[in-house]
Amino acid sequence: MEISIIIPAKNLENYISKALDSIAMQIYDKTRFEVLIVCDSCTDNTKGVVESWANNNPDIKTRVFCVQHGNQGMARNVGLDNAVGKYIYFMDGDDWLIADNALSDMHQAIQGFSALQIIEHETPNPIMDKIGPPLWKHMFARELVGDTRMRDVPFNEDYIFIFGLKTKSGYSETTLQGPYYFYNSPREGSIVATTFSSHMDKIVASRKRALLKLLDWQGDFDSLKVAVQNLN
Repeated sequence: MEISIIIPAKNLENYISKALDSIAMQIYDKTRFEVLIVCDSCTDNTKGVVESWANNNPDIKTRVFCVQHGNQGMARNVGLDNAVGKYIYFMDGDDWLIADNALSDMHQAIQGFSALQIIEHETPNPIMDKIGPPLWKHMFARELVGDTRMRDVPFNEDYIFIFGLKTKSGYSETTLQGPYYFYNSPREGSIVATTFSSHMDKIVASRKRALLKLLDWQGDFDSLKVAVQNLN
């Protein structure tokens, strides 16, 4: 298995089919990738939609997990704990791939490297790019990820995860132009739309401070978690 695609999903019954269909349209050999969908604290029919899609696409190895974390980072960890692919790629369940050669191009580009960053994408709100390079702009070798996992913090968990990988001795990155991905943000009802969009400056500043703390951190993780949670 070459690629594990990890998708956290919370109450996305009206959106996740488009994400999954964009995976199904890939020209990349379907026997060489798997899809791990982590339904987290869902109160709608997300699980039913996902299972129906999996039944209709038996040529794609799909695994569905149901958890009650209420935290995207912890949901992604479930995917990481169960992934078997040589490379890890994260998607958000309300976004989608816009090119049928996305997976094949990414897989080809990352050969000889432990990480790939995709430069361009499409989005209705470019200001969201201020937050920093999100997970879906990256592909990582599972060997590089190792036992590194997302932290249980309110936000910035993806940013801290990426930074942690970049500081590993085995990190080597290449880039791919794109665009391959549509970032559907701010989607009505999403965390970004309900919280982040009204506090963008605060979150951008918080990420910068989190990075500074990580660069100069000498204490234990529990203290770091408290420090990140208290950023304002």
